[in-house]
Amino acid sequence: MLGTVSGVISKRRRPLMIGIGVLLLVLGSFQLVSHYLGARQAPTEASRARENSPNAAPSTGSTPNVLVPAPTPAPPAPDRRSENSPVDVGPAKTSPAAEAPMTSPVGDGAAGEPKPGATAPAPPPPGAANVATPNEITGSTAATPPAIAVAPPPPGAAPAAPAEKLPPSEVGAGLRSAALAGNPAAEYELALRYTEGRGVAPNLDEAVHWLERAANHGLAPAQYRLGSLHEKGQGVKKDLEAARRLYTAAANKGNGKAMHNLAVLYAEGIGGEPDYRNASQWFRKAADHGIPDSQYNLAILYARGIGVEQNFAESYKWFALAAQQGDKDAAKKRDDLAGRLDAQTLAAARTAVQSFTAEPQPAEAIEVKPPPDGWEKPAGTHHAPKAKPPVGSPRKLTPA
Repeated sequence: MLGTVSGVISKRRRPLMIGIGVLLLVLGSFQLVSHYLGARQAPTEASRARENSPNAAPSTGSTPNVLVPAPTPAPPAPDRRSENSPVDVGPAKTSPAAEAPMTSPVGDGAAGEPKPGATAPAPPPPGAANVATPNEITGSTAATPPAIAVAPPPPGAAPAAPAEKLPPSEVGAGLRSAALAGNPAAEYELALRYTEGRGVAPNLDEAVHWLERAANHGLAPAQYRLGSLHEKGQGVKKDLEAARRLYTAAANKGNGKAMHNLAVLYAEGIGGEPDYRNASQWFRKAADHGIPDSQYNLAILYARGIGVEQNFAESYKWFALAAQQGDKDAAKKRDDLAGRLDAQTLAAARTAVQSFTAEPQPAEAIEVKPPPDGWEKPAGTHHAPKAKPPVGSPRKLTPA
């Protein structure tokens, strides 16, 4: 059996060897062709990589990612400042556009932080100040600038105060100097002139500025007026909490109108929910000072039992007092309540009306007196008194 197999293999050895040789030849040819095609494709891809390289010269083809050389520094642009930044009018100010390096917009990442692989900024143009400044940012919120080494101020040194607004010369030397010296009455007078346009062009921003100064010095009329502006949003952003603080400060000094407005804020709800308890207390204080609107509102609260215990006799009293000052609605409601009271209660209520005396408001809480010589003369200026003729000297003109 083995001999038969050996004989068959020996007879077919040559065809098998020829078949193996042909197979090896085909595989070798396939490898040569694959190597040849790979060698031709490599230079083409390398050339494309060079075309897309950022260091290569711009191509004239239609490649979309071609980069152009960085432009030369542009001339200084108009300075754009943050809304919270003071305006500097000095001639030596260099605009941030001239000082900052020219960079392309970045879609993400923190402003002012260097990107990996970023190129160095171009040198500033001749004559520009050699100061590194952060990228200019408009708006009220500024980004954190790069850290700059600054010598610490000496111990105890006061921070630099912002530039003071100077009143125009048209207001007079006396008022001008007194306002700049921090006289609250002069500051309040300036605010009124800017509000009413007396001697100066009307300017609500300037009026607010001088009202704020006078209010910060504790002047009750200024606190009341500034609180009203905050409540209505005139010249300032509407801020009911700021209005409440200013009204409270003026009311604690005895300003009746501030008491009334404060009570209205509580009744309408500063934080959303009405506070009739506090409202009734401030209406009562203002009513005791003779404010007719507070007397009317307090009568309403007593009639309905809101913030206070319901009391028709008290309601009648305050309606009657408001009617005495010309409030027709109060007079009508007083008469309506009179028909609901018994004779004894009505008589007692009328007696309370007749015996009522309004508490005077402190003068300093409602008025600001000018100096004896007025605001036209500088403070501290004294004039020599006119010489009086001797006693007994003739005062008649002698005929020619």
